[in-house]
Amino acid sequence: MSMNFAYDSMSIFDIGSQQCEPGHHWSIGYIDRYLIHYIIKGKGKFICNDKEYQLKRGNAFLITGEKGGYYQADNEDPWQYIWINISGGMADIFLNAVSLSRNSPVYETSRPDIIEKCFSALLKIRDENSFLVSGAFFTLMGEMIRYSSKKIIPERKSPKEYVNMCKNYISVNSYRRITVKSLCEYIGLEHSYLYRLFMEEEKTSPCEYIINYKLKKAKQLLRETSLSVGAIASSVGYEDVLAFSKLFSKKEGIPPTAYRENQ
Repeated sequence: MSMNFAYDSMSIFDIGSQQCEPGHHWSIGYIDRYLIHYIIKGKGKFICNDKEYQLKRGNAFLITGEKGGYYQADNEDPWQYIWINISGGMADIFLNAVSLSRNSPVYETSRPDIIEKCFSALLKIRDENSFLVSGAFFTLMGEMIRYSSKKIIPERKSPKEYVNMCKNYISVNSYRRITVKSLCEYIGLEHSYLYRLFMEEEKTSPCEYIINYKLKKAKQLLRETSLSVGAIASSVGYEDVLAFSKLFSKKEGIPPTAYRENQ
């Protein structure tokens, strides 16, 4: 089933199910998204990073990155699985919460019955509107976190990875009011640490990055559309058009109307 549902900073591209034949195998090379298979019955093996995992009901495995992975159904008890293909900043947060990564690609639940119900519910409504699909997926995320059979230790990311997650969040939510506090809550870092990361990676503070990104979008809209200044201010998360115009003038040296006239 092909789809492309985006919710905030989460995109769901594909959901499906397969009962494999004995010995059925598949190999995936480079993939720039997160492909998750959850096993609802049977057995099989998964090879990733030159490691082999023997998997069964209640396991899930992740395929992502340059090397992908290889998986094969058992010859006597071939597996049936449901897969989902996702990407985005929220996907990063979810995978981190259940300790799924390229270096730790296997998940196990203590309550396969509950996780199966969530996956099955998601599969049944895959043709419905994006809000229902996204809602079911967020329920699945919560239950997978709750019933993970191993102690969750969030994977420590590099400064660049944290900053890139923030930049993705800002890009997706540029039409909203974004504060450094909301950014810290999203990424799960203290204000002082996030400030230091941005200064190291972007040579600017998180607050200045947010402002500059929004003004860049506003200038694009001034150049390429006939929207009013008020509509553009709203489009980049500023409800007060006067405050937006003052900020624009302070940063660009001229008001928005003059900027448009000069283009």
